[in-house]
This record gives sequence, C-alpha cells and structure tokens, in this order.
Amino acid sequence: MRRAIIYLGVVHLLLASALSAQEDRNVLIVSGVGEAWVEPDMATITLGISTLDFSAEEAYQENNSKMRGVIDALKQLGVESSDIKTTRFAINPSYDYDPNTRRRTFNGYQVTHGVTVHVRDLKIIGRLLDEIVKAGVTDVSGISFGVQEPQESETSARERAVNDAHRKATGLAQAAGVGLGSPIRIDETGHMPTPLFRAVEAGEAAPIEPGMYRVVVTVTIHYVIE
Repeated sequence: MRRAIIYLGVVHLLLASALSAQEDRNVLIVSGVGEAWVEPDMATITLGISTLDFSAEEAYQENNSKMRGVIDALKQLGVESSDIKTTRFAINPSYDYDPNTRRRTFNGYQVTHGVTVHVRDLKIIGRLLDEIVKAGVTDVSGISFGVQEPQESETSARERAVNDAHRKATGLAQAAGVGLGSPIRIDETGHMPTPLFRAVEAGEAAPIEPGMYRVVVTVTIHYVIE
C-alpha cells in the first residue's frame, strides 16, 4: 500500500511539473477566420391541409382525399416517399366566438394534417408549390434551404481559417523578432450559414429564392514562441 501511495505521488508530481512547464512557456495566441460559399441543393417544405365539416367523418374523409392528391402530385414531380413525413394530425371541434355576446358557437369539426417534404431538385420548387396548392394544400408554413453534404464546405472554411491564423502568427513573430514554434492548442468556433438570396427561374410558377450560404469558421491557435 505504501509503495502504491509513493508511486501515485510521483506520478502527480510529474504531471504537475509538465503542466507547470507548459504554463511557463511563452505563447502567441492568434485567431483566424475562414469562409466558404455554398449553393443550397435541397429544400424542406412544411405544408398542411385543413378541412371543416359538421360531421367529423366527412371532414376526415375530405382531408384524407386531398392529402392523397397532394402526395400523388409530389411523387409525380419526383419526390421520393422517404422524403415525405407526416408531422402532425389532429381532429378538433371548431367554434366561432361572438365578442358582443361573449358566446361560442359550434361550427364543425376541423381536421388538420401536416407534412414535411424534402425536395432535392430545386428547379421544381415553384412548380411543386403550384401543384400542391391545386391539390388542396391550405397551409405552407415554411420553406428552408440547406446542403445535403456540408462537410466539404466546412472543411474548406476550416483550412482557410487555420491558414489565416498561421499567416498572422508568422507576421507577428517576425515583427517581434522571435521564432514561431508548433501549435500546442487549437480551438474552433463554427457559425450557422448566412443566406444571400437569389431568385430561381421558375417561369409562371411561384418565384422562390434559395439563396447562397456563407459558411464561416473561426479558429484560435496557441503557438509556442521559441
């Protein structure tokens, strides 16, 4: 037991000495920024159908019929079944409110069916919106654009950030008349892409702007000064 305690004590002293030596070294800390421009290649659309009838069954059947038509329209435009997902479904009583009498009047049952769709061909976005509205969609609550494989743009931005930091460190070391050693620590901060909008040529269809995205990466590098 005594040997174990002595051994652990020696290890602790060695680690403490190593950390102390690292802290005692002169260090140059610089930050670098890199960016990459990305063109979106996919869109996510959140849509829904709402139907109302005094009969819950009638409202339900009407909603189902319209949603089947919407899904058929999506598939005819090339959207895969795996890219269509139901995100909400509800049947609720609906009321009209009269502020004068402060009374609610029952006006039927409302059925809502929400779907999220991933579109991987941006050229069809305008036409797709036209077709699904014709098929019965009553709500398009959001369209967002993204990149299916963002790793390449992130890697490019990261490399530029590291090069930017190294360039700054080299210049500072030369100006100060010291040698620049190896980096001993690198911290990275990623940022959400910033959209820059542009129009999509969609003929008579709805004009949609997927934009361009700027991916920004910031790194902070600690260099040893020799």
